Amino acid sequence: CGKDNFIKEKDAPNIGFGMLGFFIPPIGLILWLCFKGHAPLKAKSAGKGAIVGVCANIVLTIFLSIL
Repeated sequence: CGKDNFIKEKDAPNIGFGMLGFFIPPIGLILWLCFKGHAPLKAKSAGKGAIVGVCANIVLTIFLSIL
């Protein structure tokens, strides 16, 4: 996760990181932590995916427990 370990690359929002964060929120959190310093747009995509994934999981759990 260190800045020196990565090759400089173009920072842009990444739908793949968002989807990965949605389906596997802990991975989204790890990606957010790793990329937040040198690729903030990619980090934001992963973080948003993780947050939305956790919220969707909570809503689905509540809905299923009511049924």
